[in-house]
Amino acid sequence: MKRLSSNRPDAGSSSSATLARPSTWITAVTGSHCPRTGLWAVLGDSSTRRTIFEGDLFPSVAGRMTAWRLVQPDTTPHANS
Repeated sequence: MKRLSSNRPDAGSSSSATLARPSTWITAVTGSHCPRTGLWAVLGDSSTRRTIFEGDLFPSVAGRMTAWRLVQPDTTPHANS
C-alpha cells in the first residue's frame, strides 16, 4: 500500500505555458487512509470529484486503483467534544 506524497513542480521547467498549480499537492491512492477531509479529484480526470473524510479509505473508481489529489480542503471550524 502506497502512502500519501507531496509532489512539487519541476524547478527547472522553462515553459511559461505551464498550468498554474499549487506548489505542493497532497496525493493518495486507493486503499490508503485520507489524511485530510476535503474535496478530492482523480488525477488525470478532474471531473471525478468526491468529498472524502479524514481517516476514510480512498475508493477505487470503476473497479480500478486510483490516484487522488486534494483540490479543496475542508476549512469549516470543528468543535472539540
